[in-house]
Order: sequence, then structure tokens, then C-alpha cells
Amino acid sequence: MTKLKINDKEYNLPEGWKDVNMKTYCHLFYKLEETNDKMDESAIQIITLRNESKIISRLLGEDDEFCLNLPVDVFNILRSKIQFLYDIKNFLDSKIFYLNIDGKKYFMPEPNEMALRQYIDADIIMKQENENQFIELLACLLLPVGKDGKYEYDGKYQDIIPKIENMSAEDGLPFIYTFFKKKVISKKVSEDFSKVQEEANQLVEHIKNS
Repeated sequence: MTKLKINDKEYNLPEGWKDVNMKTYCHLFYKLEETNDKMDESAIQIITLRNESKIISRLLGEDDEFCLNLPVDVFNILRSKIQFLYDIKNFLDSKIFYLNIDGKKYFMPEPNEMALRQYIDADIIMKQENENQFIELLACLLLPVGKDGKYEYDGKYQDIIPKIENMSAEDGLPFIYTFFKKKVISKKVSEDFSKVQEEANQLVEHIKNS
């Protein structure tokens, strides 16, 4: 963490993905403004700046409007310190197919391996949109593999939600990116599950092109 002071208030600003947990990651990219190909470049740049401002405000633990009220030079200093958010190449190339939780390896089953109860729970989670939806769905879909090599879903996915929330993004994101590339579940589930990541990737692309 980097210690800094803004308007006589001290802050701890993350220096890398190791300083950001998965709950914060979801918070950073939740419901950012969207852009599309029909917008002109100027409109896209303005939305990208607003999104970046919102992300930095959230990293500082402030409300979404915080950075909009800062001097431009202060915002640019903060912006230069969080460039790690746009460095995801290592995650894309990671090929990590499991998450380690409490010393156990958790995998995501193929659709035909999912118990009906698990599929129903996942569907219910996707219909209840909230900031923590991404983590709740991940907790529901992840299963530990028993000694017999089989998956077993007991419906108690809430037990590992806090563990995933507190997991470093440096540890969690390699699996997430591998999962999207593998496309192991149905199109609908994949689209809903990737909502947060799409927003993150969209911002990354715009920052690179700005």
C-alpha cells in the first residue's frame, strides 16, 4: 500500500493486485458507465475518465464523486499510481484451473456434471443483481473434489463467500480469466457471470487507446 494525504486526510492506496481483495475488485467495476461503437471518440473519452475517477474514488474508500472534485493534477498523480489495474496480461496467460480455499482445490464442474440443485441456486443468484453477485455465483459454482475424484454440491455455498471476498485478486483473477477462456458453462450463465469482467476489460481497452 502507498500512504498519501489528500485534503489533510490520510489514505492507503493499493500498489498492486495483491493489495486488492475480490470483494473490492467487484466494487471497483460495479455498474460503470457503458460505451458503444456508435459513440464518437470524445464521448468515449469523457465516459472513460468518469469511470476512472469512480474507480479511484472507490479504491480510496470514498463516494463515487470524490475524485471529480479534486484538482486535475492531483487526479493525474492518483491515476499514475493505479496503472496496475490495466495490466492483466499475466492473468490472461495464467492457465489456472482451480482456486485454493482453506487448503482445498475448488474446480468448476462442466454443465452436465452440475447437480440440478446447484444449477437452480446459480439461476436464482443471477436474477438477484447486486454488487456481490459475482462472488456469490462463483461460490455457488465452485466445488471441492473429493478423494474419489467426484464433485459434491451440498448447497452451502454461503460458507465460502467470505473466503472468496477476502481472497487477494492476485490469487483469484488468474482462475477467473482462465475460466472465461475455457467457456465451461452455458452461454447465458457465462454472459451473466462475466458482467463485472466485461466492464473491467472495456475500461482497460479504452485506457490503452486514450
